[in-house]
Amino acid sequence: MNSIPVALSFTIHVNNTLPFEVNILSDEEIQSLQDKYTRKIKTEMKQKWSYQSLLKSLASNRTEYKAQLGTIATYSLSSHFCHYDWIGVSSRLAQLESAYDEKDEIYDILHCYRILSNILSFEMFRASEYVRVNNFSSAHTLAIIDKIFELLYRIDSFCNTSLENEEQPRS
Repeated sequence: MNSIPVALSFTIHVNNTLPFEVNILSDEEIQSLQDKYTRKIKTEMKQKWSYQSLLKSLASNRTEYKAQLGTIATYSLSSHFCHYDWIGVSSRLAQLESAYDEKDEIYDILHCYRILSNILSFEMFRASEYVRVNNFSSAHTLAIIDKIFELLYRIDSFCNTSLENEEQPRS
């Protein structure tokens, strides 16, 4: 199967402050590519390069990626919110239409902490991979990464403990 060019082309710069240069294709070039490939081939390529497919492939070869498989649902939902597609819009609408109940405020707080934990986890995994792949060993950077992992542990522990306490029957 031939690969499908995307609407952006990248030039990778090794050890450069600019990670890549982006060349935007003209409307005519994009339309030419759209016309060139069938819907089936375009769908197959989108699926092949999706977050879920890439992560599953990485997890099959490297055990540290297996823990990240739990991020697939969060990533998918976040993508819907970011792109503001129907799923994102309808989810947000359902949230706004649901009645606020003061006794459920702890769940809103814990949800905010979970979002923060997810963001930090994604970024720490990214930073850790950068350090690993580039054999980077700055003591200062590694100390910062360790402190953020400690913060993540504290956030997650707080969420888990709070949720467990909230779910226990009250006397």
